[in-house]
Amino acid sequence: MPTVKLVDENTTDPRIKAVFDDIKATKKIAHIPNIWRALASHPEHLELCWTHVFEPEVVHYDIFRKRLAKWLFRMSEGN
Repeated sequence: MPTVKLVDENTTDPRIKAVFDDIKATKKIAHIPNIWRALASHPEHLELCWTHVFEPEVVHYDIFRKRLAKWLFRMSEGN
């Protein structure tokens, strides 16, 4: 059973929409992957991960996913 609600890609929240639009443009994709939709349940975490953890010019996406998973795990241990 999911414990995190996925935010709809067509959200009207301007903070989330801005990040989602940037993700789509940067990754050249039509739909937002679920990991970003889950992070959007806390817009500040979504922004942090997208702007500070992900470096699109440097980090390969698979490496990024592993780093993000480790970071999310560490964050969940603190809660």
